[in-house]
Amino acid sequence: MDLLDYKILSALKKNARQKASEISLEHPRYTDNFVSHIHENPHVVSCYYLTGEFDYMLKVCCRSSRDLEEIHRRIKQLEGVRMIKTHYVLHTEKNIYSCLPELEDFRPKQKNAAPLMEGAAQ
Repeated sequence: MDLLDYKILSALKKNARQKASEISLEHPRYTDNFVSHIHENPHVVSCYYLTGEFDYMLKVCCRSSRDLEEIHRRIKQLEGVRMIKTHYVLHTEKNIYSCLPELEDFRPKQKNAAPLMEGAAQ
């Protein structure tokens, strides 16, 4: 990827709109079918399994309210979908895509080195 590719992707990203939808299923037996359809939907960029009133939270990226309506219609038609609640993202204050490195990455490379923290499991 060169600088031009990066600029194109950056412009496309700015033009996209993000929404978050919370989905509630009627029964756990519908989970496999629901998740399968979510994996096939290119507009769903993230899917989280939740505790509480809703079973899943989807992050959806689309260009317009008309596109969102079509995505909603398809999700509502899935067997077992009981309820959908959607939030429109007005502005993103912070969005970090990272995770903690493995603890092993911080351990000394010496054979008989002491653990990083007193009482830490090895």
